[in-house]
Amino acid sequence: MPTLISQSTYKFICIASLLSLLHCAYSAAQHRFYLRLIEEPFTRLPIDIVLQTLVSLIVLVYSASYQQEVMGYCGKLPVVLFVRTSRQNFVASLQRLSSSPQYFGKQRRPQLDRLSKPSDGLKSIRNSPPPSKDQALDSFKLCIGSVKKHDFSNYVAALLMPREVQPHVFALLAFNVELTLVRDHIERNAGTAGIFRLQFWRDAISAIYGCTSGPIPRQPVATALRLFGSQADIEPLYGLVEARQQTLGDRPFESVAALESYAEKTSGALHLMVMNALARKTNEVVSLEMKEAALAMGKSVGVLNHLRSTVPLLKRGIVILPTDVMTIHGLSADNVYTKQSPEGIRNLARDLTTVSDKWLQESRRHSLAVSKSTSLALISSGASVDHMLKTMKKTDYDLFDARLQRGHPLLAWMLMWRKLRGYY
Repeated sequence: MPTLISQSTYKFICIASLLSLLHCAYSAAQHRFYLRLIEEPFTRLPIDIVLQTLVSLIVLVYSASYQQEVMGYCGKLPVVLFVRTSRQNFVASLQRLSSSPQYFGKQRRPQLDRLSKPSDGLKSIRNSPPPSKDQALDSFKLCIGSVKKHDFSNYVAALLMPREVQPHVFALLAFNVELTLVRDHIERNAGTAGIFRLQFWRDAISAIYGCTSGPIPRQPVATALRLFGSQADIEPLYGLVEARQQTLGDRPFESVAALESYAEKTSGALHLMVMNALARKTNEVVSLEMKEAALAMGKSVGVLNHLRSTVPLLKRGIVILPTDVMTIHGLSADNVYTKQSPEGIRNLARDLTTVSDKWLQESRRHSLAVSKSTSLALISSGASVDHMLKTMKKTDYDLFDARLQRGHPLLAWMLMWRKLRGYY
């Protein structure tokens, strides 16, 4: 992340570029006024004003993009103009909605149904006392904040989705964040602490969706799933928990195929749940090709994120790279940790990057079957993978290069552009 000095520098450059744009506007007005005085037609601006305007705009966007310290570098300008406004509008809409007495009533929930359209199978949601409106709003604010802090690219992508779908999507993303952070909350060789944390969420899912009669935890994410969950999410959510349980022992994956399977059950399942939520809004049916596109994208981003996590995990003495590809390149956990075989590590990174790229292309092979509305489920991962693949090549597959831990500097602009194009 940028230091305080670099932030101050970028802030100064940003302000200077704004002043330069104001000067351009003033110069353009003066030029037009001069032409009127000499009775000449106004056809175009002088080239120096045009160039100054373009340079000032580029510098403004580039410098403003370093003002927000989330996921390395991300654009503050699009965050200020779009993300913050969208989030405020979303929360405000929930507040207006919750002011209705029927919103949290036991008999009628028409507004809630319009937002999430939960299945009739959510018996525990309908039969148990609902939370108060203040508890619900507080829970959602915490969910949104958690996703913004730990999964910024999906946070921006969710704000690009229809407002009716956002509560459901944020609940799913916040749940995924909770599972992802289980590893960060436990120390190495901490015994069964992580297993108990994941079992808590497994029991919570069972209670939320009426599979058991146990109490529903008073936890923000559980409250969000309770209010806006879908019966179709049960099996994928269970799958997310089970997949995380398999990696708690810090054991490396036996093969690349095992890593791909894990990525499909985690990232792929999350993509598919979000795609289903988007499809329900437009009464679409998620076809087999759409499902394959979501799962393939999950494999692509999952493999690449696993590769990127190598350095953070090394700081904790953990190496969980696939055993088969490590063997091919003559690597072991010890020489990865001590960096004794830099060429082997570079070749391993190149191989896994190739695997990620293969699944990205496989996902896009089905792009014609994915509608513009449901493609929003994949734009975040598509943009992130594209950015990281380019960064990998620029760094010559050096896993220890700090640039690999940074997000796209203009992420919000990129996602908005992809939404307009319907491209993921």
